[in-house]
Amino acid sequence: MDQKGSLQVAANIYFNASPWLAADFKGQHLFACNAAHLEYLEKYIAAELRENKDRQFFTMLEKLPKWMQSAKNREALLKQIALLKKKIPII
Repeated sequence: MDQKGSLQVAANIYFNASPWLAADFKGQHLFACNAAHLEYLEKYIAAELRENKDRQFFTMLEKLPKWMQSAKNREALLKQIALLKKKIPII
């Protein structure tokens, strides 16, 4: 029997490790998989206007938890993201 396929698992789960770009935020877990993911989160959180435009399907960002989408947390989240960005080595 010839089977082809692969099981893809996030590296942190495979190695039983915590994400490197992670921080606690008011009892919640803020994390990013890599620098690009962190940048993506930062742009979304910083946006003051997030239009739905009647889409049938949503992006990953629009499914973020309410505490991440809340305007009242915007400034504090952006400060936490800035701290996480300092952990990224410059190559």
